[in-house]
Amino acid sequence: MSEELPTPLVPAEVDLRGLNGFMLRTDRLLSSELVALGTPEECWAAVLLWCRSWQQRPGASLPNDDRILASFSGAGRRWPKIRAMAMRGFVLCSDDRWYHKVLAEEAVDAWEKRIVYRAEQERNTEKLRKWREKKRLQNGLQAELPNQDGNGNVTGYETVKTGKGQGRDSDRTESIKTPAAATASLRANGKNRKTALPENFGQAWSTSMQQWLEKRGETQVKAHLIYFTGYARANGKQYADWEQAFQNAIRDDWAGVRKAVA
Repeated sequence: MSEELPTPLVPAEVDLRGLNGFMLRTDRLLSSELVALGTPEECWAAVLLWCRSWQQRPGASLPNDDRILASFSGAGRRWPKIRAMAMRGFVLCSDDRWYHKVLAEEAVDAWEKRIVYRAEQERNTEKLRKWREKKRLQNGLQAELPNQDGNGNVTGYETVKTGKGQGRDSDRTESIKTPAAATASLRANGKNRKTALPENFGQAWSTSMQQWLEKRGETQVKAHLIYFTGYARANGKQYADWEQAFQNAIRDDWAGVRKAVA
């Protein structure tokens, strides 16, 4: 490109996609030459171009292609007639892209804030991870998932090292039953303890449930889940093993998914 063209007003890595938009300074807009001299059609085309440029990479820029600009502006074939006014504020830079001088400042500022926000999120995530690890060590827990077969039946119990107490008890190892293991134990003793639908049911499956769904090749899990949870809440259902109950709902097609496909 020509050396006379200015350097791009926004760094190439600035990507503002995902941000809702920019601050429209109404006082600045109403006192601009665009509003003073432009027609309603020209003003509207300019606003559409600003919005389009915000979602480009780099932000606040547009490609140097009149066919694309005609489409972005909504002007279509009338683009040549309104181009000059609609493009007020844009300058062509050395990377062969148009940059809006005012929006470029907004874009750089928004990008810097996004970087700071992401860094803060990463720090918070790391702090949370360290806090959880510290609590785990304080409690002396070494948790492992229960052994389960392909049908979701528990074949073993989770072993937890306590690490607390005095004397020999501080080194003892206890068999702690996870919710799934506790359910199996209650069944064996003929004491099925039923509970209401867990609030987070369906957000994460146990290993055995994942294996069951993969083995079955089920593609309508979400549809089954929506019907199943709605049915359970509406009827106040209680089960001793909610994943097993959900498997039954899928097998028997309570939601009528397979009937609808047929």
